[in-house]
Amino acid sequence: MTANNGKGPGFELEYGEKLYKNNCVKCHGEQGEGKENKFYPRIQGQHFQYIFRQMLWIQNGKRHNANEKMTKQIHGFRLRELNAVVDYVSRLKPDDDITATPDWKNPDFKKGLINATTVQKELNQN
Repeated sequence: MTANNGKGPGFELEYGEKLYKNNCVKCHGEQGEGKENKFYPRIQGQHFQYIFRQMLWIQNGKRHNANEKMTKQIHGFRLRELNAVVDYVSRLKPDDDITATPDWKNPDFKKGLINATTVQKELNQN
């Protein structure tokens, strides 16, 4: 895991924390560490955009391998709730022993490859 995962905008962190504690802790743990023995994934250290997309896909049924409890748990979340809780989660830090050094670069992302920022800029220009 990278120490520099993408964080959310930081607008409603207290609300996101409240939502997390009321809806997510039971399965994902206090710090998003997950529960390996129950196959609840570690969500700490994940990129904001990735988690947000996964939550939308779980909510609308596009992600077919989602736990049924998770699907029911977030079914009624509006975009505000999704944004707040994911923003909070994007700030949960994994332990140092499983985190890459801050200067680590993912070798899969070579210079010149298309990325979300590039796509968004192109869409805005058209």
